[in-house]
Amino acid sequence: MIVDDNYENLQVLGMHLQEAGYDIEFAISGKTALNWLESDDFDLALLDINMPEMNGFELCNKIRANNRHNTLPIIFLSAENQRESILKGLSIGGQDYITKPFDSRELIARVKTHIKLKKSIDALESLNQTLEKTVEKRTVQLKIAKEKAEESDKMKHAFLSNLSHEIRTPLTGIVSSSELLVSGQLNDDDKKFCLKSIEESSARLVNTIGSVLEMSQLLSGSFIANFADTDIVDIVETVYKEYVDLFKAKNISFNTVIDENINKIFTDKNIVKKILVQLVDNALKFTENGQVTIGVKSFAKQVEIFVSDTGIGLDDNTLKNTFTAFHQYDQSNSRKNEGVGLGLALSKNFCELLNGDIHITSTIGKGTRIGVTFPI
Repeated sequence: MIVDDNYENLQVLGMHLQEAGYDIEFAISGKTALNWLESDDFDLALLDINMPEMNGFELCNKIRANNRHNTLPIIFLSAENQRESILKGLSIGGQDYITKPFDSRELIARVKTHIKLKKSIDALESLNQTLEKTVEKRTVQLKIAKEKAEESDKMKHAFLSNLSHEIRTPLTGIVSSSELLVSGQLNDDDKKFCLKSIEESSARLVNTIGSVLEMSQLLSGSFIANFADTDIVDIVETVYKEYVDLFKAKNISFNTVIDENINKIFTDKNIVKKILVQLVDNALKFTENGQVTIGVKSFAKQVEIFVSDTGIGLDDNTLKNTFTAFHQYDQSNSRKNEGVGLGLALSKNFCELLNGDIHITSTIGKGTRIGVTFPI
């Protein structure tokens, strides 16, 4: 941008700069120049000093007052060649000062140099902003990673504590009952009680170790699914029969909802049963009254097995971590229900192994519904 109130000067300067390949805009006053700067971006401004209403020094001060134009190179071009004028121009923010009459070759060389410097400064500023954004993004990522690592460590610590509890408790029952049996001082009823205790404790121990081994195999990719034509309805009915007495003992209604028009699907029968058993186990643990329903439904290209209950329900934070390994609703050793926090994580991994999907909805105090879909 060339700012000069003399039309002849504008023409001469414009001709030299256009011949050198530059795009030019003209301003015949300081006010016009400021209007241009509001609407457009420039690589350099050539300012005359002696202009009516607003001289070149005043215009320079106004330009520098706007942060948007901090890096705009300003060259004063004036017939005033006194040292005081030159020093003033440079001190208020001008990058250069050329006196009239001027050598066109010197003018073009200085313009070229200042534009090159501006582009370098702009490039550095852009790089700096990019680096700042990258650092901010990386800082956020590191913070999130740190929080996840801390949460993971916390859950693993709870898992190891719970695992120790889940192994030690049944072992204590087995050892104590065995010692009583060996003592030979028990009557028949006490012997039956001890044998039942050993049986239940052994089953609990086997279940705990089995869950840990299965998760290990799933995470390592060594668990193999055996796909075959599978009757999903038969699996639901089998699980219902296995659990109906347990629900009766707890005085909870246990129901089935079955879509009779479901054909066999190609999946792993044993894994599907493992998933359903885990979901029913959870419903039995966390439902104190009301009912639990298991069922199977068909859709256009999917089959869904589901378990719904009227249990304690889950809050949003717990719901978010439901399928996370080692996570438990209650992580204290004094918790009411047994387990090491792998059940739903195992179910999710099993679903993925079978190309299925697991989804959950829950409301505190009203209950939970977990559905598992498999492709037909």
